[in-house]
Amino acid sequence: MRKRYLFLPLLTLALLAAGCLGRSQPPRLYVLAARAESGAAAVEEPQVVVGPIQTPAYLDRPQLVTRLDSGELAVDESNRWAQPLATSIHQVLADNIAALTGSQRVIPALTVRVSRGYRVIGVVSRFEADESGELVLEVTWTVRPIRADDGGTVQRSVYREPAPVADPAARVEAMNRVLLRWSQDIVAALPGGAR
Repeated sequence: MRKRYLFLPLLTLALLAAGCLGRSQPPRLYVLAARAESGAAAVEEPQVVVGPIQTPAYLDRPQLVTRLDSGELAVDESNRWAQPLATSIHQVLADNIAALTGSQRVIPALTVRVSRGYRVIGVVSRFEADESGELVLEVTWTVRPIRADDGGTVQRSVYREPAPVADPAARVEAMNRVLLRWSQDIVAALPGGAR
C-alpha cells in the first residue's frame, strides 16, 4: 500500500517535469526590405534625409500586429520583427528613394545636421493587416527643403495590398510593396519629380 502512495507523487512530478521541459517553437523573425529597382544615376544627386517618421505606439513592439474587425489588435507572439519597425521603415524608405533617384546621398535619420537638400517627414497612423486579409498603410507626409521656412505640401496617402493573415511572410512582403509605393510618391514630390 505504501509503495502505491510513493509511486503517485513520483509519477506526478515526472509528468510535470516533462511538461515544463517541452520545447516551444522559437519565433520567426522578419525584416522589411527595399523593393525598388536601381535607376540610372542622377545628373544632380538630391540629398534626402528620411525622418522623422512617427509610428503609432501600438506598433512599437517586436510582434506582428493584426487589426480585428472589432477594433481590437491581435499580437502574434510567434512572428516578430528582428529590429524595431520604425527603424526598418526609415531604412527601407531611404533605400527605395536612393534606388529610384540614383542618389547615394539619401540617409535615414531622425536628427541629422545638413545644410541643404530635402527632408521627408511623416506620421504613420496605421500600418498593419486586418483579419480580412488587407494590409493598410495610412500616412500623412511632406517633402520639404531643409533650409526653408515653408513646411512643404502636406499629403495624406492610403496604400492597400492583399496580405493573407495566415501567412506572415506574405504579410511582410505586402508591407514592402506599400513602402515602395510610398517611396515612389516621395520621389515624385521631389523637385524635378520622378526620375
